[in-house]
Amino acid sequence: MQFLQRIKHSIINFSSYNEIINNSWKQSFKYFLGLLSILYLFTMTPMIIEFMGDVKILRQAVVQMPEFTLEQGIFKSETNEPTFYDLEKGILVIDEQESINRETLIHYETYVVITKNSMYVLSEGNERLLEFKDFAHISLTKESLSNYAFMLYLIGLGILLLGLLVIILEKMFFSVILALMGRMINRFFRQQHSFLQLWNVAFYALTLPLIIDTAYRLWFPTFPYFHLIYWGTAIFYLYWALAELKKKTSVTS
Repeated sequence: MQFLQRIKHSIINFSSYNEIINNSWKQSFKYFLGLLSILYLFTMTPMIIEFMGDVKILRQAVVQMPEFTLEQGIFKSETNEPTFYDLEKGILVIDEQESINRETLIHYETYVVITKNSMYVLSEGNERLLEFKDFAHISLTKESLSNYAFMLYLIGLGILLLGLLVIILEKMFFSVILALMGRMINRFFRQQHSFLQLWNVAFYALTLPLIIDTAYRLWFPTFPYFHLIYWGTAIFYLYWALAELKKKTSVTS
């Protein structure tokens, strides 16, 4: 609850920056890190759901599949005729000769169609194509693919954590730039705040811009001039936070 209050006050209550500027840098960084992590997971949730669904389909398909080999981009199985296998919410089709029209499968929520040269996966209403020629250097069997299917979860987790680290470093860099801008605004107001104090303010001044950034990535990725809005909002909050601090200094003096 306290975390949500901090988010609220950093957006709508400029007087809260009188307290924020005297926070320890560690406390402000924890807030910034927590906000970034929540927004990052929120942004990545659709991709995580899609990825987990695809891996689940793959694991189910591997269990149902006959023995096979995939070498030099060519898929070969024990069956020569189109073969159908039930999945939990769909169907797996082994069709090396590509004699099945996939349009006949559209009533399935999920399908996996494996041909001699490619694999088609329908999940969450989207069909994806995997060309085996892109993996010509890899040799697979049913047993080895079953092991790889589990490893995909670990690989996905690793990519997720790496993405979070990149976002943290990127936004930390932005916060440093904002704190340096704060020094210039400080001179205008004739204030003597340290860089760490201005960095505290920058962390909280980025609250609304980060929320806007999340909305941009999820729903408005083609919105024009987004970076101007992002930086404009951040500078606006920085300026009025320092203006509020100047006001308090003037009153106390």
